[in-house]
Amino acid sequence: REKAGALPGVRVADRAERLCAIATVEVGGKDAHELVRRLRQAGVNVNVSLMGEGPNNAPEARATPVLRISPHYYNTSEEIDRAVAALGGLLGA
Repeated sequence: REKAGALPGVRVADRAERLCAIATVEVGGKDAHELVRRLRQAGVNVNVSLMGEGPNNAPEARATPVLRISPHYYNTSEEIDRAVAALGGLLGA
């Protein structure tokens, strides 16, 4: 979260006193679906999640697409650093 949140235009969307391994980030001015496509091409497996008011499938929810980054116990620190670097590369950081 700290490294991703330090990238230009990236806002960490997680809001809880106690956080799990899943991180969600909003990238201002960028299409989350396109970022997922390009990150997957770079070998980084991320997904799009929806963040917003009310149930995500309600038309009035105005949910914002965000990147869902879900590291697991088998991911190394180097793999996480590579994922953040790949995102930074797409953002010109």
